[in-house]
Amino acid sequence: MYVKINNQTVEKYPYSIGNLRKDNPQTSFPKTPTDSLLESYDVFKVVYLEKPVYDLDTQKLVQDEQPSLIDGVWTIGYTIVNLTQEEIDNNITLLTKKYMDAIQNHLDTTVQERNYDGILSLCTYATSPNTTFALEGQAGVNWRDACWTYAYQVFDDVNNGSRILPTVTELIAELPTINW
Repeated sequence: MYVKINNQTVEKYPYSIGNLRKDNPQTSFPKTPTDSLLESYDVFKVVYLEKPVYDLDTQKLVQDEQPSLIDGVWTIGYTIVNLTQEEIDNNITLLTKKYMDAIQNHLDTTVQERNYDGILSLCTYATSPNTTFALEGQAGVNWRDACWTYAYQVFDDVNNGSRILPTVTELIAELPTINW
């Protein structure tokens, strides 16, 4: 990516070799112009600075819209911006949904291995007059409750700072197993 400069200020960004050719239709440029040739037309490469470390829970990274001249190099940097409370709440809602959906999917797919439509279907058999179905249904109820109890405890522990948030995969691996 390039920038077109006029009197040490940004005239056009982003700028490309195509723009250079269009702006100078009477000039023949090599396929890959050298930096010195580009600079003679006030066109400079733009260097992207390394992204800084920031807190994903409370901040966001905003890329600068225009390059700045830093130590003789036109660069694009980043600004760390604090999230609004609304953005934080929205992120928490989306993250919570991601975990809840993964747990529900785990419950459903696990019991589908025993030919139940999902955990809800299995749990309805807890009151079945068929002893086998009733036992499996009650096992489903017990397991579902144990999984959700465990998950909510993890969320509480994360919220009170006594543990870090596991990945979805890690949380699923921590959940109790069904005891048929």
